[in-house]
Amino acid sequence: MWIIGITGSTGTGKSTITKQLRIAFRVPVWDADQVVRELYQKNATVIRNVERVFPSVINKMGCVDHSLLRQVAFSEPNALTQLEEIIYPHLRQEVKKFISQQDKAKQVLCVLDIPLLFEKGWDIFCCKTIVIWCDKNVQKGRLLKRGLKDFQIENILRNQLSIEEKMKLADYSLSSNLSKYYMFQHLQNIIQDLC
Repeated sequence: MWIIGITGSTGTGKSTITKQLRIAFRVPVWDADQVVRELYQKNATVIRNVERVFPSVINKMGCVDHSLLRQVAFSEPNALTQLEEIIYPHLRQEVKKFISQQDKAKQVLCVLDIPLLFEKGWDIFCCKTIVIWCDKNVQKGRLLKRGLKDFQIENILRNQLSIEEKMKLADYSLSSNLSKYYMFQHLQNIIQDLC
C-alpha cells in the first residue's frame, strides 16, 4: 500500500487537495487537524490533561475550546511544547490505527494530511510526500479571510519550516496559486505517477 504524506504551511490549499482526493479519486485521507479537534472534544484523557495545564481553555461543555487554546499555545512560552506532549502520543496511535485499517481493507493508496509532516518526523510513515504551496501574499490573504490576525499568522508560520525547505524534502510539489483545474490536473499526474 502506498502511504502518501501531504503537507504545506497553513493556508496553502491542503484541504482543497485532500477534498479532491476523497471525492474524485476515492482515496482515504487521515486529516491530522481533524483528528486533533476530535480528541479535544471526545477524548477524556486529552481533555483532562489539557485542563490541568491550560484550565482557561475548557468550555462550558467540558471540551477544549480550540480558538482559546490556539491563542494560549502561540502566546505563552513553552505552551506549544506542553500541548504537543499531551496530544502527540494520541495522534500517533490514531495514525497507526488508520494505516492498519487501510491495509486490512486492501487499499492501494491512502493519504496522511499532516501540516508538520517533516517538522515532527511524521514522514517516517510515508512512502512518498507532496508539499502544497502558494505565494506568500496568496497565503496571507487566505489566512486573513479566516479571521486570523497578522501576529497569529506570524506565530503559526514561525513554528513551521519554510515552503522552500519543505519543497526540498518532498518528493512532489503542487502549486495552489493557479486555478483549481490546473491543481487537479497536476494532482492527477502525480497520482498516475505513483500508481
